[in-house]
Amino acid sequence: MRSAPGGPFTTVMSWKIEPTAPVLGSRIYGGKDVEFLRFLDLPGRTAETLEVALSGNAPRERIAAAGWHVAEARRVSATMDTYRDYILASRGECSIAKNAYVALRSGWFSTRSAAYLACGKPVVVQETGFSAHVPPGPGLHPFSTAEGAVAGLAAIRADYTRASAHARALAETAFEARRVLGRLIADAGL
Repeated sequence: MRSAPGGPFTTVMSWKIEPTAPVLGSRIYGGKDVEFLRFLDLPGRTAETLEVALSGNAPRERIAAAGWHVAEARRVSATMDTYRDYILASRGECSIAKNAYVALRSGWFSTRSAAYLACGKPVVVQETGFSAHVPPGPGLHPFSTAEGAVAGLAAIRADYTRASAHARALAETAFEARRVLGRLIADAGL
């Protein structure tokens, strides 16, 4: 775990669900493109620098004009080493979830967010219902509104050391392999 408290809050994302968006009943659920636009103005509402590494046919110029730093997802995640280094150089993660996960309150939690936590990087991520299973705290801030995201970023800024320590501790208690696999095996009755 290396600290980079001066780096940007980052995330890596695919812009759209390809080849087709999921349909349940008569409702079509979108990808991150649908949700991201709700938070497009977020960089102008926080003192933190926000960066998104994008893949897919995203409106990069529009996103950059709104204040986001834009990187190429392939460049920052082409290998495990470059992906790890990208996370380690980040102050933390600020990320938007896919519309399908948000709308359905699926409880989805990204393995990417777990990787940030394991590196001691605080996470501010859109709520999908996961907070019923992964407890929020100084290093994990779920949000449903732009105001909630701004509040999470401000709380981390106020005490980065505490947020970073909590992020790492949460990764150890919620995502450590022996604990997760042990519970999975027990739940399966094996």
